[in-house]
Amino acid sequence: MAGAYPLAGANVLLRDATPKFKLGTPLIDDSNQTWVYVQAGASHAADARVALTNFVTSADSEAGAYVAATAITKDEYGWVKKYTAAL
Repeated sequence: MAGAYPLAGANVLLRDATPKFKLGTPLIDDSNQTWVYVQAGASHAADARVALTNFVTSADSEAGAYVAATAITKDEYGWVKKYTAAL
């Protein structure tokens, strides 16, 4: 998990009841991982792969292109990481 975020106030581990950034805000961390700010359309466990529709998460999905780094509850705001499979 990366630790440096070039966007002021960003922390990919935090979840919020009110939005802190515009939905869809991108972030590339110090380990070159891509994150997107979203609203949870459903509750997701940590490390769950999720799909996005208009920057709102949909149900857990093995085909999902993003990963919730920490658990996120329905309607919360937070960051999800672009999923990439190992080579």
